[in-house]
Amino acid sequence: MSSSRVEDFYDAKSILLTGASGYLGVVLLENLLRGFPKIRSIYILLREKKGVKPESRKEPIFKKEVIFSYNI
Repeated sequence: MSSSRVEDFYDAKSILLTGASGYLGVVLLENLLRGFPKIRSIYILLREKKGVKPESRKEPIFKKEVIFSYNI
């Protein structure tokens, strides 16, 4: 089975994803992880919000059942 042109475009690329803690960001992150296994790395940009540090805001994203299975 040959890969698609979109998959070829993202092969060995790094991606910066902003807004990864929002609904659409989580959906996009999950789709990138599931659909493009050859992506080199995905960087997520999180800001401090209501006194909660970015490190703490990252944890719930990867605890979601959809993403949890990726062992990141």
